[in-house]
Amino acid sequence: MHLIYQLNRRLKNIRRSFSSALRGQIAILGLLFLLLMLLHVLAMMLFEGLSLGDATWLTITTATTVGYGDISAATAAGRLSTALLMYLGGIFILAQLAGLVFEATAEKREQRLYGKLPINAQGHIVIFGWREAYLTDTVRQIRSSIAPLHDADIIIVSDQMTPLPDPLIQQEVRHVVGPIYDSNTLDKAAVRRAATVVISPEQEDYTADFTTLDLIQRLRAHGVQAPVIAELQDAARTEDARALGATHVQLFNPNYPDMLARSILAPGAEALVEEITKDSKTEMLVLHLPIATTAGEIRKAVHGTATLLGFPTSEDAYILHPDDSTTVKDHPLIFLVDTDRFGDTANARRKIESCLAPLTESHSVEGFRLPEKVGVIGIAARTADAYLGTLRKELSEEATVELVGEDCWSAPSLSLEGYDALVLLCDEPLQPQSDAKTFATIHLLRREWQYRGRLITEAVLPTNQARFVAAGANDVIRPVTKNLEILARCILTGAEEVLDNLFNSDGHELLRVDVNGQLDWQELADRIQPLGLALGYTNDEQPVEVLPPPGHTCRFTTLFLLIDRAEYTRFEQVDRAVRQALAG
Repeated sequence: MHLIYQLNRRLKNIRRSFSSALRGQIAILGLLFLLLMLLHVLAMMLFEGLSLGDATWLTITTATTVGYGDISAATAAGRLSTALLMYLGGIFILAQLAGLVFEATAEKREQRLYGKLPINAQGHIVIFGWREAYLTDTVRQIRSSIAPLHDADIIIVSDQMTPLPDPLIQQEVRHVVGPIYDSNTLDKAAVRRAATVVISPEQEDYTADFTTLDLIQRLRAHGVQAPVIAELQDAARTEDARALGATHVQLFNPNYPDMLARSILAPGAEALVEEITKDSKTEMLVLHLPIATTAGEIRKAVHGTATLLGFPTSEDAYILHPDDSTTVKDHPLIFLVDTDRFGDTANARRKIESCLAPLTESHSVEGFRLPEKVGVIGIAARTADAYLGTLRKELSEEATVELVGEDCWSAPSLSLEGYDALVLLCDEPLQPQSDAKTFATIHLLRREWQYRGRLITEAVLPTNQARFVAAGANDVIRPVTKNLEILARCILTGAEEVLDNLFNSDGHELLRVDVNGQLDWQELADRIQPLGLALGYTNDEQPVEVLPPPGHTCRFTTLFLLIDRAEYTRFEQVDRAVRQALAG
């Protein structure tokens, strides 16, 4: 035993002197084990007169303790060699080697668990910034898409992380833990080989933007050529981010992770969605007219004037980009229209109504009425002057906005007279517990205070949307803290589900198809119409052009299309169908 103890001590000293790394220790022991086996083979050939094959066989069976017994050492010298080289040396070293291999495997597993290992990936997505719920939903949207990057490796980088939660591990996400200003961290994430790099703020504080700006510059200096998507807290820093090398810049909204997913999956789509949702030239208009016809007849009637986006069904769901044969019976119709062509929104609405006049029947329907006076109920942290000012700007001159009060429960009552629409904001946009108070407030407004106007509420949990509608809310959206144009479009159209479909991966999906060509926009849209809704295009020399007017010649390298996922399960199918349609 003393001999074994001394041998073990010597081996430990040898391992420490050569290398402190497990890999070096394994290599040393492996070489020593092979040396002992080679010496034993030579001893068996010399002392036992065995052939090379028999000597090797005997050595292997002895070292692995199999010991078949078909061949064994017979001479005293041969037995002594076996005892010294194999029993005392080889088997002992083999046990040590096995232990080190298991230790190395466990250490590597632990390093991977805590994000300490370099990533061997190419064409992957790198996301800087750690917010568990936000990134979990972002990854889910990416994985449920059919866009080319939906199955790419996803690497999250942060110095704030613990081991990844199971939902992200199950989605085949990996991570790197380390300071983002350290080039070693960037190398571990293989940023130079990435297809897309994303920078998302870890704190809801405007100072996080300075970290974002600094990281953009570091990435470009580090040799990153991939597109860089930057999420900012303050829109005033947008041009700074672009000047430092950001390819795409958007406002960070923690309740809308699908907006980030759409930017990753279809770069440039964020500009298109922003154009549609903001108070700008391209707007969503809702017309509720007594019409009994088909979607195809409606398209013919408004051809060259507006684009039919869809309509809600009686089950409070939406049919987007309906087939020409789809029956329309007194449904509110949602159109996309370039209002600049007609001077303003009111003229655009009148023009569409005149186009649809031949299809209009004699009976009447209760049309969608734009609210003239909108009241906002929310705590001071949510209804600051900047918030209300931005909302008023987005609603333009179509509605006035006033703060009604902070809370329906802290005062005996609020004066709701004259408000034909109320917006009820949740207290904590990231806390599901806020939904409990919102739910109770809906009941208070509807049952006790008998408010009969339109009620628009926020729900932190998507699963609460149906409950809120059943309780009396007309429209339910996710909390909006930054992109107030989303709330404004909901107030003006009531089509919050349509907005969701523009950036999520469920049902319909907004895809980017890289294809070269030159066509009149209306002809392009007509060719694409059977397979999807053409919303815009871009090329190497200009930003995204959304719904250009008829007669506009498009020289495009990229098209943005709204595709029905029920018809296409793979991006290759969409790409092939688009190319065939453009070829005529």
